[in-house]
Amino acid sequence: MHSLPKGIKEHLSAQYSINKRVLWIAGTYFPDLGGAEWSLMGNACLMKNNYGQLILVHKEHGNRVIDGIPVLECNLNSPSEILRFIRRFDPGVVATQGLYARPVIEQCLNLEVHVVYFLRAKTQLDFSNYLKNEFFTVVANSKWMTGWFKQKWGISPCLLNPVVLPWVVTKESPRKPEYITHVGDADVKGGGRVLKIAKELSNERFLVTRSWPAFRNNEKWREDRIGQLKNGDGAKNNFEPVLADFNGAPNVRLEWPFLDPSALYRQTKILLVASKWREPYGRVVIEGLLNGLPVIVSPEVQNDIWSDLVYHVNNPEDPKEWSSVICKVLRTGIEKYRRIAIDEFCSRFNNNDSVRVLENEIFNI
Repeated sequence: MHSLPKGIKEHLSAQYSINKRVLWIAGTYFPDLGGAEWSLMGNACLMKNNYGQLILVHKEHGNRVIDGIPVLECNLNSPSEILRFIRRFDPGVVATQGLYARPVIEQCLNLEVHVVYFLRAKTQLDFSNYLKNEFFTVVANSKWMTGWFKQKWGISPCLLNPVVLPWVVTKESPRKPEYITHVGDADVKGGGRVLKIAKELSNERFLVTRSWPAFRNNEKWREDRIGQLKNGDGAKNNFEPVLADFNGAPNVRLEWPFLDPSALYRQTKILLVASKWREPYGRVVIEGLLNGLPVIVSPEVQNDIWSDLVYHVNNPEDPKEWSSVICKVLRTGIEKYRRIAIDEFCSRFNNNDSVRVLENEIFNI
């Protein structure tokens, strides 16, 4: 930490001066773009007035400051380096998620430091020893993930809906809705389904964002991350995301993930969420509804927070059913009842409840 630039040191000193401190440790953070990264950023942003915070990430983008919070690089494959940061920052609680969570949890429990694991998707991590420890807490991001964890481990974790920052995903700027949009070209995220839909509706224009394997092909990132997926998180050894091949679909525009998600939604007239795997939460659906977009989802994408506000497809492998729903929306636009429903969603959506639970029931420092 002594070699940090002056500006970063000043921000770090300011965090040290606050009595209640949280150390966040995750493999990735902004500008890496995924639901887990955005959720962590949302938590940190809303808590920054009352908590000193430091975010540790695996070596990738360099040390930086985001929203006044230092984001420092750490070799998360090194338990001793993790331990060094924990001792120096002396947090009241450590929060972790994702691929490097196991060494973080074990170092914290050895030190008798309260550690909170954010369960954002199904994992094969072995929790049997952790759950017996009074310094360990699990937080799930949806009722479905809470139920999955209880069935597997016999204990109900805390429930905390991820924080979505409306001012990040919605901005008052001119709209030019010209695309049917889908986030992710990986097959498991529904890329192959969207390819079939795009061929069925060849007169419509589609926008599809790339997934992390394509994003990292030229940065020697995949080998390290896949190694963690295979070993650190207990995933199957043959793990390798398959990307849909859109070369034969001239009406599909492929884009890298948007650093400003509102820019993506300003170009969107319909949002598709065609995932093949069971989405733990469905963050992108919330972002679409906050932007007033009609959202069409596959049966694998379910959440009682918004399930009554979206269009559903029953047979997701049938592109004709998708195209039928899309054409219906295009003909009628967002019907009056739909606009009322979306306005109702905006009023029921409240980050304050999530932060209250986070501070009072989970961190409690």
